[in-house]
Amino acid sequence: MRAVRENGTFGMSRSCQLGGRDRSRQRCHKCYRKQLIISALDRSPLPPWATQNAGSDNPRIEIVRKGPPFPMHSIYAYSLSRIEGLEGTIYEETANAIGATEEGTRWVSGYYEPAVLDLASRWREIVAPKLARFSRFMTTDERAQMESFDANKGIGVR
Repeated sequence: MRAVRENGTFGMSRSCQLGGRDRSRQRCHKCYRKQLIISALDRSPLPPWATQNAGSDNPRIEIVRKGPPFPMHSIYAYSLSRIEGLEGTIYEETANAIGATEEGTRWVSGYYEPAVLDLASRWREIVAPKLARFSRFMTTDERAQMESFDANKGIGVR
């Protein structure tokens, strides 16, 4: 998300393929998750649509309502620990349920260096040097947290 926002293509990117050209539909699980990431990076409150549409009658956030663990659990822990103004929303309940803290999720903002080896060799020498512009490599401690992360147990989150 940082790379897309900082290289000038954010206005052309869209996570929701069902929305119009100018914006997402703001109704699916992916739209909510992407907005959580944006608000966390900006240290800004969620926009009104994200809290108003996240009520108990919205079937599209069923994944969150069911509680942890859920897909992209570490992203929720990272984001929810960095967004203020969640009081009285399902996001506050989720943040409390997973016990997310900034310190416990700092590793999410780093890049896992061994993943560079998963890149196709022809892309590795192009992509790897650019990673440092948008991220940082995880510290040894952060790698250990990431490698031991288990959403069922909360390891690396609490």
